[in-house]
Amino acid sequence: MAITLDGLRRLIKTSVRGRRLGLTHDEWLVGPKGTRLAITAATSASTGTQLPNYGHITLTSTESGGTTWQIADPVAGCEVSISITSSSTFAHTVTPENATFATSGGTTGASVILQGGGTAVTLVGISTGVYASRGASPGSTYIDFST
Repeated sequence: MAITLDGLRRLIKTSVRGRRLGLTHDEWLVGPKGTRLAITAATSASTGTQLPNYGHITLTSTESGGTTWQIADPVAGCEVSISITSSSTFAHTVTPENATFATSGGTTGASVILQGGGTAVTLVGISTGVYASRGASPGSTYIDFST
C-alpha cells in the first residue's frame, strides 16, 4: 500500500513546523520529503584529513599501493556510508581514530578494507567506541574487517 507525503503529514499530532514537520502520536518524525546527507569527497590529496562520522563519503584515489584513511570515532545511533568511486582494485583501508569495528563472532576489528570500484558499506555507531556494519553494497568486490 502506498503512503503519500500528504497522507503522512495528516498523521502529525505535535507540530514542529505546521503540517510540514511534526511527530505522530507514537513519536515518529513525519513531513519532510527526505533527509539530505552531507557528502564528503575524499581524494588521495586529502588522505591526511580525518573523514567525518556522518553522511556519505566517497573515496577516490590513484595511489597504486592502496590508501589508508582515518574516520572520526562514531556517534551512538548515527550512520555513515562509504563508497569507492574509482575503478581501481587496490585496497582502501578505513581506520577509526580510537574506536573499533564489530565483526562476526563478537570480536572487534581495527579497520575496514574496501577493495574495488563501487564497493560500499554503511556503518552505524553502536556506541562511542564501536562501529557496526549495517550492510554492504550488492556485488561488492571485497570488504573485510581486519583485526
